[in-house]
Amino acid sequence: MNIKQKNKILLVTGTYFPEISGGNLQSKKLYDSLNNIYNFKILTFTKKKKFKTPKRNVLISNIYRIYIDNKFFTKLLSVLNNCFYLLKNRRNYDIIHIFGLSNIYLPSILISKLLKKKIIVKFSSYKEDNFLAIFNKSKIIYYFYKLLCDYFICISPAFIKDCKTLKINPKKYKLIQNFLITKENYANLITDSSILKKFKNNYLNVIFVGHFSKDKRPYFAYEVWKKSFLQNHKTNLIFVGNSTSSNFETDVNLKKKIVADAKKNKLLNNILFVNYTSNIEIFYKYSNILLFPSIREGMPNTLIESLYYGLKCLSNKLPGVTDWLKYENLTIVKDSEDINLWSNKLNQLIVKKSKRNFNKKVLKTFDNKKTLKKYVNIYKKLLKSYE
Repeated sequence: MNIKQKNKILLVTGTYFPEISGGNLQSKKLYDSLNNIYNFKILTFTKKKKFKTPKRNVLISNIYRIYIDNKFFTKLLSVLNNCFYLLKNRRNYDIIHIFGLSNIYLPSILISKLLKKKIIVKFSSYKEDNFLAIFNKSKIIYYFYKLLCDYFICISPAFIKDCKTLKINPKKYKLIQNFLITKENYANLITDSSILKKFKNNYLNVIFVGHFSKDKRPYFAYEVWKKSFLQNHKTNLIFVGNSTSSNFETDVNLKKKIVADAKKNKLLNNILFVNYTSNIEIFYKYSNILLFPSIREGMPNTLIESLYYGLKCLSNKLPGVTDWLKYENLTIVKDSEDINLWSNKLNQLIVKKSKRNFNKKVLKTFDNKKTLKKYVNIYKKLLKSYE
């Protein structure tokens, strides 16, 4: 179909596929689902100077990547690059849809407002980019977002609560669940489990999914698992997530610390590190328990996916997440720091016999068709002003 000028939308994300994070997988799902209706372009950031995009990513012409690191001069160049791109492409978008509230996006919002574009912001992580957290950090930044942005997408009830507390106009925000990004059944999954043959045992597999940041707490997950293992509840531990410096939030010392301690305790043969995979489902298939001690989340894809695939999930108590998700295979730990409590809960899940089934109740909460419809309705509403 011919895409009209009013149908042009710019998606702005911190990273984009083939770099992987929960947020950019959500933006990719939106892109893939609606690119036959809207003319999407993607503006994203990377710490990789030389970025090689896989051949299967045929939409490379629609993606513009800006290099950025922690150096002041590079940050300045990235801001200038960002502004130049927006000005150069001012006729190529009418809506700018930003995933997350971060200082890196401030130039995009300001330039887009000056260009009279409609601005949508999707909250991403509670305690970091929710309105109350921003309000408490800087009232200037808070009012910058509140006054310049046209619409806010809340991914859990916690963000809605903030909007109500701060008396944001109800017409400017809406609860839209994350996409459930999964295969429909295990018959569709790759069956090659050769990567797991490192484990020369028949133990259950505990999985941790997330980049190696202090907030995701991979080392805490390791300590919980280690205590359980040394208490003779023997399992394997699989880490799936970026542990290199190419991720903005990654602390490379966390993996080094885990490896050093595991060597000391002769546990390394029971641990597997997977830095990158585009087939996370295969690891869900061969895992039994999700260990999720993260202290800052919006609506974590990992937890939703693990619940759907029927894993027994052990999660930290998260505002707007664990008080909203009520499933039999979800166990909540209310004390985020008590290793003894965590390991005891893990031990209980290890010995608990339960049949592995897909949790179809998750599909009712995270209905992708309903989610897409909500996005389309918002786009239509904002695009009316251009008619």
